[in-house]
Order: sequence, then structure tokens, then C-alpha cells
Amino acid sequence: MDIRVSDIPVGSGNLELWLIPTLAAKGDSTLNNRSGIGGGAFWFVPMLGGSNELSASFGYGGAANLSTAVDTSIASSGWLLRVVDRATVQLSPQLSMMWGGVFQLDNRNGSTNGSGGTMWASAGVRPVFMLGKYTGVAVEGGVDVVKPEAPDGTSVDTIALGKLTVAGVIRPGMDFFSRPELRVFVTGAAWNNGAKVAQNPTNPIGGFGSAGDNAGLTAGVQAETWW
Repeated sequence: MDIRVSDIPVGSGNLELWLIPTLAAKGDSTLNNRSGIGGGAFWFVPMLGGSNELSASFGYGGAANLSTAVDTSIASSGWLLRVVDRATVQLSPQLSMMWGGVFQLDNRNGSTNGSGGTMWASAGVRPVFMLGKYTGVAVEGGVDVVKPEAPDGTSVDTIALGKLTVAGVIRPGMDFFSRPELRVFVTGAAWNNGAKVAQNPTNPIGGFGSAGDNAGLTAGVQAETWW
């Protein structure tokens, strides 16, 4: 069940409230049918020729994946908290920008020992400057930091990753979301030793590189469209 109430005026924007109760069948104690409750609030604010969305969501038990979909890995006492800020703005006809940030505490396995969950913080920004009506340059930078769950008496390395991408773009207009878009890009990234060996299944950014690598470079061509 997904319950939403939208377009509630708050300040210069609108608020949306969201609730997802999940109910197990009577007498069913399996992980395939776990009761729980989740929900959140989303605040949409027009700004700088675009908009900003700030949201906070929390899920418990069967709704700890912030979804009505079944997830058999969630414990009956598992929970997840997520705060997100994201925006797209048009600063001038030539210059547009998107940014986003995430802070998440993940204890979907219901652990009560040690640190009691995994912390993830992420932030990124992508400005796009159009050189003409159809061609431009995009630059994207971002960083991820993860503190995996550490059981009692153990020490777990913090995971950190940073990356920078520069891309030439071709698209049919100057707006940030003008599509289709063709990109020719180069991306450089660097990560710490904790990221190389990360095996925690709740780590949202995975592991990177071989035993001797703490940085990498990649290049390619990418196309994006939707309809």
C-alpha cells in the first residue's frame, strides 16, 4: 500500500507526505511476508530557474527498504533512515547545474551489536556550460564516504571514494534536461584502502581496484535519451 498527500503549501514550496504500511498475513512469520511501516516527507521549492527537493524517509521492518517490494534480507527489527537533497537550476541560458547529497543510516539486518548499522554520505555536482546551441562542456565531481557496520570488538575501515569527470556534450538545446544527449568523457577517481577491500553487503558504493591501485582513469562515449 502506498499513501500520498501532495501539494501542501509550505513556505515558498509544496510538501508531499508519504506512507507505506506493510502487513503480514495472519499467522505468517516468514521473511517473505514481513510487517512494517515506512514513510517520509518531500519538500519541493522553485529556485534559480529550476527547483530543489529536500526529503527525509524512514522505514521499519518490512518497509525498511522504503518500498512495497518484498526483501527477504530485512529483519523484523530492521530499519533505514535516508535524507536527500537534490536540485537542478538554470543559472543563465548557457549555464545549468545539478547537485545532490545523501545521508543514510542502514540497519536493515536489525543488528543490536557494535555500531548497529552502516553510515553512507554522498555529494556531487554537475555544472554544464553550453558553448553554442548544440555543444557544451559538462564537469561532474563527487565524493562518497561509507562507515560499514562494525560488530563488537572489531574495527572496520572507513570507505572513501572521490571522482571527477569532464565531458564534451552534444544535445538539441541549452536546458539541463535537453535530450537526447551524446557525451565523450574522461573520468578520474581515487579511493582509500578501505574501498579496495570492502565486502560489506550493505556498502552502497562497492569495492574498487586491485591490491596495488588507489586511483584509476577511464574514458568513453555515452548516449542518453528518454521518451
